[in-house]
Amino acid sequence: TKSIPWVGRIVLDAPGLPEGAWEILSSEAFLAVNLQWYVLLSAGTLRPKFTEVHATPMSMNAWPPKTTETVGPKKNETGKLDQLVLDEFDMILPYLEKAEIPGATIAWVPASGIPVVFTKSHKWRHRPLSFLQPNVMMFIIAVVFNLTVALSLSIFGIRWAAKNINIQTKLKDEDIVT
Repeated sequence: TKSIPWVGRIVLDAPGLPEGAWEILSSEAFLAVNLQWYVLLSAGTLRPKFTEVHATPMSMNAWPPKTTETVGPKKNETGKLDQLVLDEFDMILPYLEKAEIPGATIAWVPASGIPVVFTKSHKWRHRPLSFLQPNVMMFIIAVVFNLTVALSLSIFGIRWAAKNINIQTKLKDEDIVT
């Protein structure tokens, strides 16, 4: 359902492929930080249902593509995404479209670097993850709020306990004196 957050990860295992994974997410906010940190920072309330699939495209006779060289996962000199990653996207796209997951975010998450988000208006386009997206901003605001409330409650609890210990000590001392 729409109310349960979820993340699907597809890892393509084949020689010469860039290191990273394709993620299909219910919210782009899951790309802001590592999933373990996301669960920790949200106090466990936003733990997504997670599924990871490893696939070997060579067994599907789809890899390597006939038109490109296997060069690596880095961006080229012009700043455009490597053609190898775009070829991977073209290969998995029919399977993602069959899954009928409207509103989902599709992203390439490299082993190191900024995730690249793929969106479709009239045709598929890609862009780097932006922390100014509404979902990501709401997550960051929620984390700050949770940490502020947790810190405030901790300070209040410690002060209350210290005050009660002092009162109990004074009452005990008065009982001993009288």
